Amino acid sequence: MKNYKKRIVLFLILIYMIVPQIILADDGKVKTGPELVESIPQIGATSVSVDTEIYLLFNKNVVNMNVKENNRNNIKLIDGDGKEVPIEIVFADDQIEPEKRREIIIKPVEPLAKSSTYKVQIFPDFMAKNGKTVGKLTEVKFETEKEKRVEPSKEKKVEEVVETAVKLPVEGKNEKIENKETAKGEEADNDESKDMVDEEEIEELEELEEEKSNELDDIERNVDDSEEVLDKTDDDNKEKKPKSKLARNISILVIMFAIVVLILIKTGA
Repeated sequence: MKNYKKRIVLFLILIYMIVPQIILADDGKVKTGPELVESIPQIGATSVSVDTEIYLLFNKNVVNMNVKENNRNNIKLIDGDGKEVPIEIVFADDQIEPEKRREIIIKPVEPLAKSSTYKVQIFPDFMAKNGKTVGKLTEVKFETEKEKRVEPSKEKKVEEVVETAVKLPVEGKNEKIENKETAKGEEADNDESKDMVDEEEIEELEELEEEKSNELDDIERNVDDSEEVLDKTDDDNKEKKPKSKLARNISILVIMFAIVVLILIKTGA
């Protein structure tokens, strides 16, 4: 009977020792997925430097070689427009630096934009060394520092005032000199334009004189032609019977009238 009781006690002790080893793991804890314990910057942080590196601390080993590549593909940095930001993810070697087995560092390839919102996304398939995943989307949101308006110091303001006070008289003199030179240039241009106008007027007058001269020449030719006609008429009269004085006067008047009409036509043209 006593031996039977001893066997039962030993059996219970054995079960007590073995069962925890089966159901417990990872430093005596039940196997669960990794959880984010801490982040720098913290969730909801503001005025974060644009050159910051993002530090993530988990409660389990997440850098082991068996899960490193999986975890690399399950961490993203997203900007305020929903676009993925290029990053470098740093995993320590848990064999060389076991104290860093729960740490991950994210380094943006380029500085972040100011006055912007970012979030680190840890996807559900992110895994611990024990093979368990986080099972849900975890996000770390933060805002970068705002644009600052740099106001000039009082000394700079004084220097600017002094420089302005010195420059104004000099600039005023320069403007006066430039105005004088401009006025001289304009006068020269005006003189040149006047000379050009005078030359054009002279040319026009010369052309008019030539036209008038040509018209006078034409009139003289017509007069000469009329005289020749009269002379021929006289010769014909001598050969033929003499005409009456009245007829001759009428002929002369007709010729003179024709000459006057021709002169008026030329003058009107």
